[in-house]
Amino acid sequence: KPAIQVISKPSTRRETVTLTGSNFGPINTTFIQVILDDNECSNVTMIQAHKMISCSIAEGVGSNLSAKIIVGGQETVIYGFSRQAPTVKSTYPEPRAIGGDKITFIGDNFGPYSTSRYVLVGFDQKDFCTSVAVENHTRISCTAPAGFGRASVSVQVRGQKVTNDVIFKYQDPVVQAIAPDPVYPLKVVTIMGYNFGPTGTNLSVQMGDENCTDVNVMEDTNISCIAPLNISDNAPITISGHGIS
Repeated sequence: KPAIQVISKPSTRRETVTLTGSNFGPINTTFIQVILDDNECSNVTMIQAHKMISCSIAEGVGSNLSAKIIVGGQETVIYGFSRQAPTVKSTYPEPRAIGGDKITFIGDNFGPYSTSRYVLVGFDQKDFCTSVAVENHTRISCTAPAGFGRASVSVQVRGQKVTNDVIFKYQDPVVQAIAPDPVYPLKVVTIMGYNFGPTGTNLSVQMGDENCTDVNVMEDTNISCIAPLNISDNAPITISGHGIS
């Protein structure tokens, strides 16, 4: 009965796979079938008698998939066939903090377009992209959730997580106006602009060198806080948090 010991790990493209094991038959054996992840290989070739064969596999994704070999009617199945894991090299463009913008991830081993249903893109392990689509093996697009600053990205393709750390960044906050103007010490001030993130985002606000207190992001375009005691006229306003300032 044939036995599979090692299977090479192909990319998500159509590639040649090598299987190493025992009892594959002599060099001229022709009655061999190899079925990987329920897809039959083509061009099955004996490389080394009894021990090594190669075949061509179609595009695909995933890990710990089924591998079946049939030699002369004798069948063996294991669950140890895996594709190469996805990697992400970059993302673009920087979306607005309000969310809803299409972003693109550049990398490799995302799989063919048909694998879109297997892709999960997460930000800081809690907020997820929507409308995820695999454009090809090197590009994924999706609609960004609302957020602020820098966020770690997790990409999974049929259970395989991205193998490198990727930091994703939203557009920087922009302050357009404040009210009242001038600002009064220890009084509520409203900061107006955009890219402040969703309601409840945890941010810090400085006026000059002094910190505001009770900072509250009411929506992407409005922040309220209590002005510091010591504040100078025309003090610059700095909004920071989540890796940016």
